[in-house]
Amino acid sequence: MYKYLLFVLLIFGCASESNNNKSENDYNNALSISALQKAAMKQYMESPVLALPMMEKLAVKYVENNNPKGASETYFNIAKIYDETLDKKDKALFYGQKSLETAVLAKDEKQQANLLMYNGYVKALTGNTKVAKKDIVDSIMKYKALNDEVGLAAAQFNLARVFYIEGALDESAHFLAKSMNHYRSTNNATSIFNNNLFAISLFRKMNNPTKVQEIIDENKSLIPSIKYEGYLQQEFEQLMKADNKSVAF
Repeated sequence: MYKYLLFVLLIFGCASESNNNKSENDYNNALSISALQKAAMKQYMESPVLALPMMEKLAVKYVENNNPKGASETYFNIAKIYDETLDKKDKALFYGQKSLETAVLAKDEKQQANLLMYNGYVKALTGNTKVAKKDIVDSIMKYKALNDEVGLAAAQFNLARVFYIEGALDESAHFLAKSMNHYRSTNNATSIFNNNLFAISLFRKMNNPTKVQEIIDENKSLIPSIKYEGYLQQEFEQLMKADNKSVAF
């Protein structure tokens, strides 16, 4: 009997020690991730490009610690740095795909929709418009299933831009109108203004100067109700100065 009790105590003692070690490891990992997060954010605020190595380490840490949602968000941020800051579309797409893969593991439908839309447009910019359209259509289906009208409007706008890249201008105008319907129904002045920047290029290419002037006039009327600075101001002023030639968008 004594030997049996000693055996049971030893088993529970080992289990307790194992659980304690696991808890300590989990705690240390959490501290490590938290410290890396703070360091990466600090560096990002100073220079997004210099933050890339830390962000990649952070994404790997999330994967190792079974946090695919955190990994997906981090990979997405890395993709946007390569896209928007460095203009390296292939690298942006690589990390965008990694973000999508981890979003699938996390069963995060909203993030999957966002990434199908984002990756799709980047694919179009790298010349693969056929796959780009499929990805964005898939994102539209997900947004519809989620009843996400904002995401749906953004995806329709990106699909319009892909058709524009292909030269399918009527299809581009069709999906632009669908996107605009949502923004007009919600009186989203900033999104209307932004979509109109693309619309100016589109209708110029369609040789419709009357429509172009109508859009320019609408944007002028929206200026007092939006934050008119940075990209919106620069792009609009450049488009107004342009002649009837197509402006790259």
